[in-house]
Amino acid sequence: MKRLGFTFTKMQGTGNSFVFGDLRSPKNKALFKKEFGKLSRKKLARMVCNMSTGIGADGFALFENTGPGAAVRWDFYNSDGSKAEMCGNAARCAGIYLSKGKALKKPFQLRTRAGLLEIKVNSIDKVQVEMTPIRYFERNQSITINGKKIAYAFVNSGVPHVVIQVKNLELSDKYRVLAKLIQAHHRFMPKSTNVTFYEKTGPRNIATASFERGVFDFTKACGTGAVAAAAVFSDKSSAQIKKIKLRVPGGVLNVDLAGVKPILTGPAKHIADFKIYL
Repeated sequence: MKRLGFTFTKMQGTGNSFVFGDLRSPKNKALFKKEFGKLSRKKLARMVCNMSTGIGADGFALFENTGPGAAVRWDFYNSDGSKAEMCGNAARCAGIYLSKGKALKKPFQLRTRAGLLEIKVNSIDKVQVEMTPIRYFERNQSITINGKKIAYAFVNSGVPHVVIQVKNLELSDKYRVLAKLIQAHHRFMPKSTNVTFYEKTGPRNIATASFERGVFDFTKACGTGAVAAAAVFSDKSSAQIKKIKLRVPGGVLNVDLAGVKPILTGPAKHIADFKIYL
């Protein structure tokens, strides 16, 4: 008997990569159940995202309907199979994926565990995501790691981020080790936290890098980390700057903090379609 396999799509937004599957049609739902019915989504996410034995990605999501006229819902997982409340870069990729790469006159809504996101697709180089409001912002925090006091701000921009300003940002083992120690600290348990470092590079510019929980390393970009770092940078600036340009390891993002909901803008691109057979 001929095996059909299930088609997935890999996409990237400023180097942050994701694998998507579409379960919105009855045909796709039935095919997905036939291929993966005995495999949990958590295990499937781990399998697909594995760089050595799978396709390789930072995250995995399945899209589903929520009802007539309602927003599209995603079931999103980190590469380790843990569930994530939301992901800004993946949301931009979702915009291109769901619009089939075409600009849309009207924005559409994506339902996440953190709430509704509004996505506007202007082009593949300019996808805007109206993020969820910043849930909390704790200034002037500190933690002691190996006898050294580390100053930080704690921001939930959809997911929690410890945000630390540094003078010379680099994706070195020094910051990698520090991020791991922070994530393992009892203050952030049991759910742990993302750790985002940023450096001021101009009056309205910063460079950022996020060490993400569920990935256990720096990623090429992190949308919620960009928003969190921009919020801290804006809060510290005397002019209360609202529009910030960010250099992330995978490219450039823009964050607009003028409204209640931060707006994240950046590119998103299709990489490949592929089939998985089990």
